[in-house]
Amino acid sequence: MLRLIRFEITFGFLLIISIVSLIGCSSSGTDQETKSSESASVTSSSTQKSPASSSGSVTKVVNRDPGGSGKYEFYPSKFTFSVGQEVKFEISSESEFHTFTIDDLDIDLGLEAEEVIEFTFTFNDAGTYDLVCLSHPEMTGKITVK
Repeated sequence: MLRLIRFEITFGFLLIISIVSLIGCSSSGTDQETKSSESASVTSSSTQKSPASSSGSVTKVVNRDPGGSGKYEFYPSKFTFSVGQEVKFEISSESEFHTFTIDDLDIDLGLEAEEVIEFTFTFNDAGTYDLVCLSHPEMTGKITVK
């Protein structure tokens, strides 16, 4: 139930951001220091395990705890994309609840053990963005947009 509520809140928040970004696109002028709103949409959710890899146009990310060691990590943990690139992510969790959170891009998705969530995101601004699991702050990654 909590997972469903969290998903509905996250999806609603992402929908609002998408609408605001569409409205903001009609304004003139740009500011290099100001990040424009990126667009994201959650496209599906299931409860299947997924291997960590990049397959075709899908970027797969596994939230994992190798061998139950307590050394939580994103696998892979570093990504490079181009400005304007639309990326389809498939994130999964091996053993317990994790988040896939990028504060600067207003992405905050939570997923239970063995759950898979797919979402699409368009990177509109160059920069380096920190990826973190809010449940395990030592679990970090980097996304570079050129």
